[in-house]
Amino acid sequence: MDHFEVVKLLLNDPRIDLNLENIFGETAFFFACANGTTETVKLLLQHEKLDINKTGSKRTPLIIACLNHQLEVIELILESGREVDLFSKTVDNKTALDIAKEEISRKQEYWESDDFFEKRKSNSLKIEKLLESFIHKHKNRIKITDNQVQEEDSIFSKLTRFWK
Repeated sequence: MDHFEVVKLLLNDPRIDLNLENIFGETAFFFACANGTTETVKLLLQHEKLDINKTGSKRTPLIIACLNHQLEVIELILESGREVDLFSKTVDNKTALDIAKEEISRKQEYWESDDFFEKRKSNSLKIEKLLESFIHKHKNRIKITDNQVQEEDSIFSKLTRFWK
């Protein structure tokens, strides 16, 4: 039996807490997002009790998916219809969009090969566009304030994490 089947089996038990954390605060959803197991992500997203913004190791599932270049998982999270916390930050004060932008500007010397570098850069560009598109599409649901301090070229400069 693989992980997907085990998760599916466990979800049938009403005693199971979907948001149960390990000692680092990481949930099953966090691990599914980190590892890019899209079928498990889809399955977990079907449950309304799932907290998709629960942080683990000071990172949300969206952030860990961005760090691990899990493009399909990011799409699933953003298209889930849930309130996604786009403004949660890592311990080094970075949002999911900041992470994507940082990967785009990263120099090739960090990667093992030209192909790997090009794939990561291409993926990061897709992630950045996906996040910015999501924000633009849902901007009417996001409060705009003047007290958000960010870079001037960042779309986050006028947005907060609070939904109307």
